[in-house]
Amino acid sequence: MAFSSFLHNYTSQILLSWGWRANLTAFLAGLVCAFSLPPFDFWPLAFLGFVIFTLVLDGGLADSDLRTARQRFFRGFVRGWWFGFGYFLSSLWWVATSFLVDGGLLLVALPFATVILPMGLAGFTGFGAGLSALLWRNGPNRLFALAFGLGLSELLRGTMLTGFPWNFFGMAAMPDVLAMQTVSVLGIYGVTALAVFVFASPVLLLKIEVQPRKLANRLVGGLALFLVVAHLTYGFHRLSTTTIAAHSNTAIRVVQANINQSDKWDPEFGTQNFTRYLEMSDRATSPETIGVESFTHIIWPETALPFVLTERADAIAALADLLPDETVLITGAVRKEPAIRDGDAPFYYNSVYALNGQAEVIAAQDKVRLVPFGEFIPLTGFLDLFDSAPQAWKQFGFSAGNSHHLMSVPNSPSFLALICYEVIFPGIASEGGERPDWLVNVTNDAWFGHTPGPYQHLRLAHIRAVLEGLPIVRAANTGISALIDPTGRIVVSLPLGEQGVLDHGLPRPLPPTHAQLMGHFTVTIILFGLFFLSMVRLSTFGPREL
Repeated sequence: MAFSSFLHNYTSQILLSWGWRANLTAFLAGLVCAFSLPPFDFWPLAFLGFVIFTLVLDGGLADSDLRTARQRFFRGFVRGWWFGFGYFLSSLWWVATSFLVDGGLLLVALPFATVILPMGLAGFTGFGAGLSALLWRNGPNRLFALAFGLGLSELLRGTMLTGFPWNFFGMAAMPDVLAMQTVSVLGIYGVTALAVFVFASPVLLLKIEVQPRKLANRLVGGLALFLVVAHLTYGFHRLSTTTIAAHSNTAIRVVQANINQSDKWDPEFGTQNFTRYLEMSDRATSPETIGVESFTHIIWPETALPFVLTERADAIAALADLLPDETVLITGAVRKEPAIRDGDAPFYYNSVYALNGQAEVIAAQDKVRLVPFGEFIPLTGFLDLFDSAPQAWKQFGFSAGNSHHLMSVPNSPSFLALICYEVIFPGIASEGGERPDWLVNVTNDAWFGHTPGPYQHLRLAHIRAVLEGLPIVRAANTGISALIDPTGRIVVSLPLGEQGVLDHGLPRPLPPTHAQLMGHFTVTIILFGLFFLSMVRLSTFGPREL
Protein backbone atom coordinates (compact mmCIF):
# COMPACT_ATOMS: atom_id res chain seq x y z
CA MET A 1 0.00 0.00 0.00
CA ALA A 2 2.86 2.38 0.87
CA PHE A 3 4.54 1.70 -2.49
CA SER A 4 1.24 2.20 -4.32
CA SER A 5 0.76 5.53 -2.60
CA PHE A 6 4.33 6.59 -3.41
CA LEU A 7 3.88 5.61 -7.06
CA HIS A 8 0.62 7.52 -7.31
CA ASN A 9 2.16 10.65 -5.77
CA TYR A 10 5.22 10.48 -8.02
CA THR A 11 3.05 9.96 -11.11
CA SER A 12 0.88 12.93 -10.14
CA GLN A 13 3.93 15.17 -9.72
CA ILE A 14 5.13 14.29 -13.25
CA LEU A 15 1.69 14.89 -14.74
CA LEU A 16 1.36 18.26 -12.99
CA SER A 17 4.92 19.42 -13.71
CA TRP A 18 5.14 22.52 -15.89
CA GLY A 19 7.66 24.77 -17.56
CA TRP A 20 11.27 24.05 -16.71
CA ARG A 21 10.29 21.25 -14.32
CA ALA A 22 8.57 19.32 -17.10
CA ASN A 23 11.52 19.89 -19.43
CA LEU A 24 13.97 18.78 -16.74
CA THR A 25 11.93 15.64 -16.14
CA ALA A 26 11.96 14.84 -19.86
CA PHE A 27 15.73 15.47 -19.96
CA LEU A 28 16.32 13.11 -17.03
CA ALA A 29 14.08 10.47 -18.60
CA GLY A 30 16.24 10.55 -21.73
CA LEU A 31 19.40 10.44 -19.65
CA VAL A 32 18.10 7.36 -17.82
CA CYS A 33 17.32 5.62 -21.14
CA ALA A 34 20.93 6.01 -22.25
CA PHE A 35 22.07 3.56 -19.57
CA SER A 36 20.16 0.81 -21.38
CA LEU A 37 22.89 0.95 -24.06
CA PRO A 38 26.36 -0.65 -24.07
CA PRO A 39 28.46 -1.03 -22.07
CA PHE A 40 25.88 -0.84 -19.25
CA ASP A 41 22.98 -2.70 -20.90
CA PHE A 42 20.58 -1.93 -18.04
CA TRP A 43 17.65 -2.49 -20.41
CA PRO A 44 14.92 -2.14 -17.71
CA LEU A 45 15.84 1.57 -17.58
CA ALA A 46 14.42 1.94 -21.09
CA PHE A 47 11.00 1.05 -19.65
CA LEU A 48 11.44 3.59 -16.86
CA GLY A 49 12.62 6.35 -19.18
CA PHE A 50 9.85 5.93 -21.76
CA VAL A 51 7.12 5.63 -19.13
CA ILE A 52 8.26 8.89 -17.53
CA PHE A 53 8.46 10.56 -20.94
CA THR A 54 4.92 9.38 -21.74
CA LEU A 55 3.70 10.92 -18.49
CA VAL A 56 5.47 14.18 -19.32
CA LEU A 57 3.64 14.29 -22.64
CA ASP A 58 0.37 13.37 -20.91
CA GLY A 59 0.71 16.35 -18.59
CA GLY A 60 1.72 18.77 -21.33
CA LEU A 61 -1.00 17.77 -23.77
CA ALA A 62 -3.83 17.80 -21.22
CA ASP A 63 -3.88 21.61 -21.31
CA SER A 64 -7.28 22.78 -22.54
CA ASP A 65 -5.64 25.88 -24.05
CA LEU A 66 -3.96 23.77 -26.75
CA ARG A 67 -6.58 24.47 -29.37
CA THR A 68 -4.55 24.40 -32.58
CA ALA A 69 -2.40 21.76 -34.22
CA ARG A 70 0.55 24.15 -34.16
CA GLN A 71 0.29 24.55 -30.38
CA ARG A 72 0.08 20.79 -29.81
CA PHE A 73 3.00 20.10 -32.12
CA PHE A 74 5.15 22.75 -30.46
CA ARG A 75 4.37 21.45 -26.95
CA GLY A 76 5.26 17.92 -28.00
CA PHE A 77 8.37 19.10 -29.84
CA VAL A 78 9.78 20.97 -26.84
CA ARG A 79 9.33 18.10 -24.42
CA GLY A 80 10.55 15.59 -26.99
CA TRP A 81 13.60 17.73 -27.69
CA TRP A 82 14.56 17.73 -24.03
CA PHE A 83 14.09 13.96 -23.85
CA GLY A 84 16.30 13.50 -26.91
CA PHE A 85 18.90 15.94 -25.62
CA GLY A 86 19.24 13.98 -22.39
CA TYR A 87 19.46 10.70 -24.28
CA PHE A 88 22.10 11.78 -26.79
CA LEU A 89 24.12 13.88 -24.35
CA SER A 90 24.37 10.92 -21.99
CA SER A 91 25.07 8.33 -24.68
CA LEU A 92 27.40 10.34 -26.95
CA TRP A 93 29.49 12.45 -24.55
CA TRP A 94 32.48 10.22 -25.30
CA VAL A 95 32.77 11.70 -28.82
CA ALA A 96 34.38 14.75 -27.20
CA THR A 97 37.36 12.70 -25.97
CA SER A 98 38.68 12.41 -29.53
CA PHE A 99 39.19 16.18 -29.69
CA LEU A 100 41.52 16.08 -26.69
CA VAL A 101 44.12 13.84 -28.33
CA ASP A 102 45.87 16.40 -30.54
CA GLY A 103 44.45 19.66 -29.21
CA GLY A 104 44.96 22.73 -31.37
CA LEU A 105 42.16 23.36 -33.84
CA LEU A 106 40.41 20.21 -32.69
CA LEU A 107 39.54 21.95 -29.44
CA VAL A 108 37.45 24.40 -31.45
CA ALA A 109 35.16 21.50 -32.34
CA LEU A 110 34.88 20.29 -28.73
CA PRO A 111 31.60 22.17 -28.04
CA PHE A 112 30.17 20.69 -31.24
CA ALA A 113 30.89 17.15 -30.11
CA THR A 114 29.81 17.68 -26.51
CA VAL A 115 26.64 19.75 -26.83
CA ILE A 116 25.77 20.83 -30.36
CA LEU A 117 25.71 17.30 -31.80
CA PRO A 118 23.25 16.03 -29.15
CA MET A 119 21.20 19.19 -29.58
CA GLY A 120 20.93 18.61 -33.31
CA LEU A 121 20.05 14.93 -32.96
CA ALA A 122 17.44 15.84 -30.35
CA GLY A 123 15.69 17.84 -33.06
CA PHE A 124 14.66 14.56 -34.70
CA THR A 125 13.26 13.28 -31.39
CA GLY A 126 11.44 16.56 -30.90
CA PHE A 127 9.93 16.27 -34.37
CA GLY A 128 8.75 12.73 -33.61
CA ALA A 129 7.22 13.78 -30.30
CA GLY A 130 5.52 16.71 -32.05
CA LEU A 131 3.91 14.32 -34.55
CA SER A 132 2.82 12.12 -31.66
CA ALA A 133 1.23 15.13 -29.96
CA LEU A 134 -0.97 15.71 -33.01
CA LEU A 135 -2.38 12.19 -32.60
CA TRP A 136 -2.39 12.16 -28.78
CA ARG A 137 -5.56 11.25 -26.96
CA ASN A 138 -6.43 9.98 -23.51
CA GLY A 139 -6.15 6.19 -23.37
CA PRO A 140 -3.92 3.47 -24.80
CA ASN A 141 -4.03 4.99 -28.30
CA ARG A 142 -1.30 7.41 -27.27
CA LEU A 143 1.22 4.55 -27.11
CA PHE A 144 0.69 3.87 -30.81
CA ALA A 145 1.00 7.59 -31.50
CA LEU A 146 4.29 7.76 -29.60
CA ALA A 147 5.68 4.70 -31.39
CA PHE A 148 4.63 6.13 -34.76
CA GLY A 149 6.18 9.54 -34.14
CA LEU A 150 9.48 8.35 -32.69
CA GLY A 151 9.72 5.44 -35.12
CA LEU A 152 9.42 7.83 -38.05
CA SER A 153 11.85 10.33 -36.54
CA GLU A 154 14.46 7.59 -35.98
CA LEU A 155 14.09 6.51 -39.61
CA LEU A 156 14.68 10.12 -40.67
CA ARG A 157 17.67 10.47 -38.32
CA GLY A 158 19.27 7.41 -39.87
CA THR A 159 18.79 8.51 -43.47
CA MET A 160 18.66 12.32 -43.75
CA LEU A 161 21.80 14.45 -44.20
CA THR A 162 23.94 11.32 -44.79
CA GLY A 163 22.29 9.73 -41.73
CA PHE A 164 23.51 8.94 -38.23
CA PRO A 165 21.84 5.70 -36.99
CA TRP A 166 23.99 5.51 -33.87
CA ASN A 167 22.25 4.49 -30.61
CA PHE A 168 18.80 4.13 -32.14
CA PHE A 169 16.13 3.56 -29.49
CA GLY A 170 15.69 -0.08 -30.51
CA MET A 171 19.24 -0.94 -29.38
CA ALA A 172 17.94 -1.26 -25.84
CA ALA A 173 15.73 -4.13 -27.04
CA MET A 174 18.82 -6.02 -28.31
CA PRO A 175 21.16 -6.43 -25.32
CA ASP A 176 22.33 -9.90 -26.42
CA VAL A 177 22.41 -12.15 -29.45
CA LEU A 178 19.11 -13.86 -28.57
CA ALA A 179 17.28 -10.53 -28.67
CA MET A 180 18.98 -9.40 -31.90
CA GLN A 181 17.46 -11.92 -34.27
CA THR A 182 14.25 -9.96 -34.91
CA VAL A 183 16.31 -7.30 -36.68
CA SER A 184 16.86 -9.78 -39.52
CA VAL A 185 13.11 -9.56 -40.24
CA LEU A 186 12.05 -6.06 -39.21
CA GLY A 187 15.28 -4.10 -39.65
CA ILE A 188 16.58 -1.66 -37.05
CA TYR A 189 13.85 0.91 -37.66
CA GLY A 190 11.02 -1.62 -37.49
CA VAL A 191 12.39 -2.97 -34.21
CA THR A 192 12.79 0.60 -32.93
CA ALA A 193 9.18 1.60 -33.63
CA LEU A 194 7.80 -1.46 -31.86
CA ALA A 195 10.34 -1.16 -29.04
CA VAL A 196 9.13 2.37 -28.24
CA PHE A 197 5.58 1.00 -27.97
CA VAL A 198 6.69 -1.83 -25.67
CA PHE A 199 8.93 0.36 -23.49
CA ALA A 200 6.10 2.85 -22.90
CA SER A 201 3.41 0.18 -22.33
CA PRO A 202 3.83 -0.15 -18.52
CA VAL A 203 2.20 3.29 -18.26
CA LEU A 204 -1.08 1.39 -18.75
CA LEU A 205 -0.63 -0.11 -15.28
CA LEU A 206 -0.75 3.32 -13.65
CA LYS A 207 -4.10 4.66 -12.47
CA ILE A 208 -3.92 8.07 -14.07
CA GLU A 209 -7.26 8.26 -15.86
CA VAL A 210 -10.50 9.41 -14.28
CA GLN A 211 -12.35 6.82 -16.33
CA PRO A 212 -9.84 4.13 -17.24
CA ARG A 213 -10.57 1.94 -20.25
CA LYS A 214 -9.81 -1.35 -18.54
CA LEU A 215 -10.53 -3.72 -21.41
CA ALA A 216 -8.77 -1.55 -23.97
CA ASN A 217 -5.77 -1.21 -21.67
CA ARG A 218 -5.63 -4.98 -21.27
CA LEU A 219 -5.81 -5.53 -25.01
CA VAL A 220 -3.02 -3.06 -25.72
CA GLY A 221 -0.94 -4.33 -22.79
CA GLY A 222 -1.47 -7.87 -24.04
CA LEU A 223 -0.21 -6.82 -27.48
CA ALA A 224 2.95 -5.39 -25.89
CA LEU A 225 3.49 -8.64 -23.96
CA PHE A 226 2.90 -10.67 -27.11
CA LEU A 227 5.55 -8.65 -28.96
CA VAL A 228 8.10 -9.33 -26.21
CA VAL A 229 7.36 -13.07 -26.23
CA ALA A 230 7.48 -13.22 -30.04
CA HIS A 231 10.73 -11.23 -30.06
CA LEU A 232 12.49 -13.69 -27.76
CA THR A 233 10.85 -16.82 -29.17
CA TYR A 234 11.96 -15.98 -32.68
CA GLY A 235 15.49 -15.36 -31.44
CA PHE A 236 15.61 -18.75 -29.72
CA HIS A 237 14.18 -20.49 -32.78
CA ARG A 238 16.59 -18.86 -35.23
CA LEU A 239 19.65 -19.55 -33.13
CA SER A 240 18.70 -23.16 -32.40
CA THR A 241 17.83 -24.05 -35.99
CA THR A 242 20.58 -22.23 -37.90
CA THR A 243 23.79 -24.06 -38.72
CA ILE A 244 26.83 -22.03 -39.71
CA ALA A 245 29.29 -23.73 -42.04
CA ALA A 246 32.86 -22.58 -42.65
CA HIS A 247 34.71 -21.81 -45.86
CA SER A 248 37.35 -24.45 -46.50
CA ASN A 249 40.98 -23.48 -46.96
CA THR A 250 40.46 -19.97 -45.57
CA ALA A 251 42.38 -18.97 -42.45
CA ILE A 252 42.30 -15.41 -41.12
CA ARG A 253 44.54 -13.55 -38.68
CA VAL A 254 43.39 -10.20 -37.28
CA VAL A 255 46.12 -8.02 -35.76
CA GLN A 256 45.29 -5.69 -32.88
CA ALA A 257 48.47 -3.72 -32.26
CA ASN A 258 47.13 -1.50 -29.43
CA ILE A 259 48.91 1.70 -30.50
CA ASN A 260 48.14 4.89 -28.60
CA GLN A 261 46.42 7.51 -30.73
CA SER A 262 48.92 10.15 -29.65
CA ASP A 263 51.73 7.97 -31.12
CA LYS A 264 49.92 6.79 -34.24
CA TRP A 265 50.72 9.76 -36.50
CA ASP A 266 53.97 10.78 -34.81
CA PRO A 267 56.82 10.35 -37.35
CA GLU A 268 59.14 9.27 -34.51
CA PHE A 269 56.98 6.20 -33.89
CA GLY A 270 56.07 5.43 -37.52
CA THR A 271 58.77 2.81 -38.14
CA GLN A 272 58.27 1.30 -34.69
CA ASN A 273 54.52 0.94 -35.20
CA PHE A 274 54.96 -0.57 -38.67
CA THR A 275 57.50 -3.05 -37.30
CA ARG A 276 55.04 -4.07 -34.60
CA TYR A 277 52.45 -4.99 -37.24
CA LEU A 278 55.03 -6.98 -39.19
CA GLU A 279 56.14 -8.90 -36.10
CA MET A 280 52.63 -9.64 -34.86
CA SER A 281 51.51 -10.82 -38.29
CA ASP A 282 54.29 -13.43 -38.34
CA ARG A 283 53.92 -14.45 -34.69
CA ALA A 284 53.73 -18.17 -33.90
CA THR A 285 50.91 -18.74 -31.43
CA SER A 286 50.72 -22.56 -31.43
CA PRO A 287 52.30 -25.57 -33.11
CA GLU A 288 49.61 -25.30 -35.81
CA THR A 289 50.08 -21.56 -36.43
CA ILE A 290 53.75 -21.10 -37.12
CA GLY A 291 53.40 -17.59 -38.49
CA VAL A 292 52.11 -15.72 -41.51
CA GLU A 293 52.43 -18.83 -43.69
CA SER A 294 49.56 -20.42 -41.76
CA PHE A 295 47.03 -17.86 -43.00
CA THR A 296 45.40 -16.94 -46.25
CA HIS A 297 44.42 -13.45 -45.01
CA ILE A 298 46.09 -11.04 -42.61
CA ILE A 299 43.87 -8.12 -41.60
CA TRP A 300 45.18 -4.87 -40.11
CA PRO A 301 42.93 -2.08 -38.78
CA GLU A 302 42.03 1.37 -40.11
CA THR A 303 45.03 3.49 -41.18
CA ALA A 304 47.41 0.85 -39.86
CA LEU A 305 49.81 2.30 -42.42
CA PRO A 306 50.07 5.93 -41.23
CA PHE A 307 51.96 6.92 -44.35
CA VAL A 308 51.38 6.78 -48.09
CA LEU A 309 52.49 3.28 -49.01
CA THR A 310 53.26 4.11 -52.64
CA GLU A 311 55.84 6.65 -51.44
CA ARG A 312 57.67 4.19 -49.16
CA ALA A 313 59.77 1.71 -51.11
CA ASP A 314 61.19 0.35 -47.84
CA ALA A 315 57.70 -0.46 -46.53
CA ILE A 316 56.73 -2.16 -49.80
CA ALA A 317 59.88 -4.28 -49.63
CA ALA A 318 59.19 -5.22 -46.00
CA LEU A 319 55.65 -6.30 -46.85
CA ALA A 320 56.87 -8.33 -49.83
CA ASP A 321 59.32 -10.10 -47.52
CA LEU A 322 56.55 -10.79 -45.01
CA LEU A 323 53.82 -12.11 -47.29
CA PRO A 324 53.97 -15.58 -48.86
CA ASP A 325 52.63 -15.95 -52.38
CA GLU A 326 49.28 -17.36 -51.19
CA THR A 327 48.65 -14.79 -48.42
CA VAL A 328 46.74 -11.54 -48.83
CA LEU A 329 47.12 -8.55 -46.54
CA ILE A 330 43.96 -6.46 -46.06
CA THR A 331 44.86 -3.21 -44.34
CA GLY A 332 43.66 0.28 -43.67
CA ALA A 333 45.86 2.82 -45.41
CA VAL A 334 46.08 6.41 -46.58
CA ARG A 335 45.74 6.75 -50.35
CA LYS A 336 47.02 9.81 -52.20
CA GLU A 337 46.05 11.24 -55.55
CA PRO A 338 47.81 14.23 -57.13
CA ALA A 339 46.12 17.61 -57.37
CA ILE A 340 44.12 18.38 -60.48
CA ARG A 341 45.78 21.75 -60.97
CA ASP A 342 49.29 22.95 -60.18
CA GLY A 343 49.48 24.59 -56.78
CA ASP A 344 46.45 22.78 -55.35
CA ALA A 345 46.76 20.35 -52.47
CA PRO A 346 46.70 16.61 -53.29
CA PHE A 347 43.71 14.44 -52.37
CA TYR A 348 43.96 11.98 -49.49
CA TYR A 349 41.57 9.07 -48.91
CA ASN A 350 40.95 6.85 -45.92
CA SER A 351 41.17 3.52 -47.70
CA VAL A 352 41.49 -0.24 -47.51
CA TYR A 353 44.14 -2.00 -49.58
CA ALA A 354 44.40 -5.67 -50.46
CA LEU A 355 48.04 -6.61 -51.14
CA ASN A 356 49.29 -9.85 -52.67
CA GLY A 357 52.52 -11.68 -51.90
CA GLN A 358 54.54 -9.18 -53.93
CA ALA A 359 53.01 -6.29 -51.96
CA GLU A 360 51.09 -5.18 -55.04
CA VAL A 361 47.72 -3.50 -54.52
CA ILE A 362 45.20 -5.87 -56.12
CA ALA A 363 42.02 -4.22 -54.77
CA ALA A 364 41.12 -1.03 -52.93
CA GLN A 365 38.15 0.77 -51.40
CA ASP A 366 37.94 4.40 -50.28
CA LYS A 367 35.80 5.41 -47.33
CA VAL A 368 32.56 6.89 -48.64
CA ARG A 369 30.95 8.18 -45.43
CA LEU A 370 33.38 10.50 -43.65
CA VAL A 371 32.98 11.75 -40.09
CA PRO A 372 32.52 15.54 -39.92
CA PHE A 373 35.22 17.16 -37.76
CA GLY A 374 36.80 13.70 -37.44
CA GLU A 375 38.06 13.06 -40.96
CA PHE A 376 37.36 16.31 -42.68
CA ILE A 377 36.78 19.83 -41.49
CA PRO A 378 33.88 21.72 -43.03
CA LEU A 379 34.98 25.04 -44.52
CA THR A 380 38.53 23.74 -44.85
CA GLY A 381 39.55 26.92 -46.63
CA PHE A 382 39.84 28.50 -43.21
CA LEU A 383 42.24 25.82 -41.96
CA ASP A 384 45.41 27.76 -42.76
CA LEU A 385 44.21 30.67 -40.62
CA PHE A 386 44.90 28.61 -37.51
CA ASP A 387 48.56 28.13 -36.72
CA SER A 388 47.67 25.74 -33.89
CA ALA A 389 46.14 23.17 -36.25
CA PRO A 390 47.86 19.78 -35.83
CA GLN A 391 50.07 18.79 -38.72
CA ALA A 392 48.20 15.49 -39.18
CA TRP A 393 45.03 17.39 -40.02
CA LYS A 394 46.77 19.61 -42.56
CA GLN A 395 48.36 16.61 -44.24
CA PHE A 396 45.60 14.03 -44.03
CA GLY A 397 42.31 15.87 -44.45
CA PHE A 398 40.36 13.13 -46.22
CA SER A 399 38.22 13.21 -49.35
CA ALA A 400 35.20 10.93 -49.71
CA GLY A 401 35.14 7.94 -52.03
CA ASN A 402 32.48 7.68 -54.72
CA SER A 403 30.77 4.37 -53.86
CA HIS A 404 31.21 0.95 -52.32
CA HIS A 405 32.12 -2.07 -54.43
CA LEU A 406 33.04 -5.68 -53.85
CA MET A 407 36.68 -6.60 -53.41
CA SER A 408 37.93 -9.87 -54.86
CA VAL A 409 41.17 -11.49 -53.69
CA PRO A 410 42.66 -14.98 -54.06
CA ASN A 411 41.65 -17.83 -51.73
CA SER A 412 38.38 -16.30 -50.53
CA PRO A 413 34.96 -15.21 -51.76
CA SER A 414 34.36 -11.54 -52.44
CA PHE A 415 33.93 -9.16 -49.52
CA LEU A 416 32.92 -5.58 -48.82
CA ALA A 417 35.26 -3.32 -46.84
CA LEU A 418 33.56 -0.97 -44.37
CA ILE A 419 35.77 1.61 -42.72
CA CYS A 420 35.02 2.69 -39.15
CA TYR A 421 31.41 3.77 -38.64
CA GLU A 422 30.33 2.77 -42.16
CA VAL A 423 29.38 -0.54 -40.55
CA ILE A 424 26.44 1.06 -38.72
CA PHE A 425 24.44 1.89 -41.87
CA PRO A 426 21.81 -0.73 -42.78
CA GLY A 427 21.66 -1.80 -46.40
CA ILE A 428 25.21 -0.74 -47.15
CA ALA A 429 26.17 -4.33 -47.97
CA SER A 430 24.00 -4.22 -51.08
CA GLU A 431 25.13 -0.80 -52.34
CA GLY A 432 27.67 -2.38 -54.65
CA GLY A 433 25.03 -4.47 -56.41
CA GLU A 434 26.11 -8.08 -55.93
CA ARG A 435 25.92 -9.35 -52.35
CA PRO A 436 29.28 -10.05 -50.66
CA ASP A 437 30.03 -13.26 -48.76
CA TRP A 438 31.55 -11.42 -45.81
CA LEU A 439 32.23 -7.97 -44.45
CA VAL A 440 35.58 -6.56 -43.34
CA ASN A 441 35.26 -3.73 -40.83
CA VAL A 442 38.53 -1.91 -40.10
CA THR A 443 38.39 0.77 -37.44
CA ASN A 444 40.48 2.81 -35.04
CA ASP A 445 38.63 3.38 -31.77
CA ALA A 446 41.79 4.58 -30.02
CA TRP A 447 40.41 8.11 -30.35
CA PHE A 448 37.84 7.34 -27.67
CA GLY A 449 39.87 5.49 -25.04
CA HIS A 450 38.06 3.42 -22.41
CA THR A 451 34.67 5.07 -22.88
CA PRO A 452 31.29 3.63 -23.99
CA GLY A 453 32.13 4.49 -27.62
CA PRO A 454 34.06 1.32 -28.60
CA TYR A 455 31.45 -0.90 -26.92
CA GLN A 456 28.60 0.83 -28.73
CA HIS A 457 30.51 0.56 -32.01
CA LEU A 458 30.98 -3.19 -31.53
CA ARG A 459 27.29 -3.67 -30.69
CA LEU A 460 26.28 -1.87 -33.87
CA ALA A 461 28.58 -4.12 -35.91
CA HIS A 462 27.13 -7.06 -34.02
CA ILE A 463 23.60 -6.04 -35.04
CA ARG A 464 24.72 -5.41 -38.63
CA ALA A 465 25.90 -9.02 -38.98
CA VAL A 466 22.44 -10.25 -37.93
CA LEU A 467 20.61 -7.79 -40.17
CA GLU A 468 22.63 -8.68 -43.27
CA GLY A 469 23.09 -12.40 -42.52
CA LEU A 470 26.79 -11.94 -43.19
CA PRO A 471 29.90 -12.70 -41.11
CA ILE A 472 31.96 -9.69 -40.08
CA VAL A 473 35.69 -9.71 -39.46
CA ARG A 474 36.45 -6.63 -37.39
CA ALA A 475 39.99 -5.32 -36.96
CA ALA A 476 40.40 -2.50 -34.44
CA ASN A 477 43.63 -0.77 -33.48
CA THR A 478 43.09 -0.93 -29.72
CA GLY A 479 39.91 -3.01 -29.61
CA ILE A 480 37.45 -4.42 -29.76
CA SER A 481 38.51 -6.76 -32.59
CA ALA A 482 36.18 -9.68 -33.26
CA LEU A 483 34.96 -12.29 -35.68
CA ILE A 484 31.15 -12.31 -35.73
CA ASP A 485 29.17 -15.05 -37.43
CA PRO A 486 26.04 -14.24 -39.52
CA THR A 487 23.69 -14.95 -36.58
CA GLY A 488 25.54 -12.39 -34.46
CA ARG A 489 27.50 -14.78 -32.27
CA ILE A 490 30.96 -13.45 -31.42
CA VAL A 491 33.21 -16.38 -32.27
CA VAL A 492 36.48 -14.85 -31.03
CA SER A 493 37.38 -11.37 -29.82
CA LEU A 494 40.09 -9.26 -28.21
CA PRO A 495 39.14 -6.84 -25.42
CA LEU A 496 39.65 -3.10 -25.45
CA GLY A 497 43.20 -1.94 -24.77
CA GLU A 498 44.96 -5.27 -25.30
CA GLN A 499 47.56 -6.29 -27.88
CA GLY A 500 47.11 -9.59 -29.65
CA VAL A 501 45.98 -11.56 -32.69
CA LEU A 502 42.78 -13.42 -33.57
CA ASP A 503 43.18 -16.62 -35.60
CA HIS A 504 40.14 -18.32 -37.07
CA GLY A 505 38.41 -19.62 -40.18
CA LEU A 506 35.76 -17.73 -42.13
CA PRO A 507 32.07 -18.59 -41.57
CA ARG A 508 29.82 -18.87 -44.61
CA PRO A 509 27.00 -16.35 -45.07
CA LEU A 510 23.32 -17.08 -44.58
CA PRO A 511 20.77 -16.46 -47.36
CA PRO A 512 19.68 -12.83 -47.71
CA THR A 513 17.52 -11.80 -44.76
CA HIS A 514 13.99 -10.45 -45.02
CA ALA A 515 15.24 -7.07 -43.74
CA GLN A 516 17.91 -6.90 -46.43
CA LEU A 517 15.53 -7.87 -49.22
CA MET A 518 12.71 -5.55 -48.16
CA GLY A 519 14.71 -2.49 -47.17
CA HIS A 520 12.47 0.21 -45.66
CA PHE A 521 9.25 -1.42 -46.88
CA THR A 522 8.74 -3.34 -43.62
CA VAL A 523 9.12 -0.33 -41.35
CA THR A 524 6.81 1.62 -43.65
CA ILE A 525 4.07 -0.98 -43.10
CA ILE A 526 4.71 -0.94 -39.35
CA LEU A 527 4.47 2.85 -39.22
CA PHE A 528 1.22 2.83 -41.20
CA GLY A 529 -0.15 0.23 -38.78
CA LEU A 530 0.83 2.30 -35.74
CA PHE A 531 -0.72 5.40 -37.29
CA PHE A 532 -3.98 3.54 -37.94
CA LEU A 533 -4.10 2.12 -34.41
CA SER A 534 -3.52 5.57 -32.95
CA MET A 535 -6.71 6.71 -34.70
CA VAL A 536 -8.98 3.76 -33.76
CA ARG A 537 -11.57 4.41 -31.04
CA LEU A 538 -10.46 1.76 -28.58
CA SER A 539 -13.23 2.77 -26.17
CA THR A 540 -15.58 0.71 -28.35
CA PHE A 541 -13.91 -2.44 -27.02
CA GLY A 542 -15.62 -2.10 -23.66
CA PRO A 543 -17.42 0.20 -21.22
CA ARG A 544 -15.59 2.99 -19.44
CA GLU A 545 -15.47 2.02 -15.79
CA LEU A 546 -14.92 4.08 -12.66
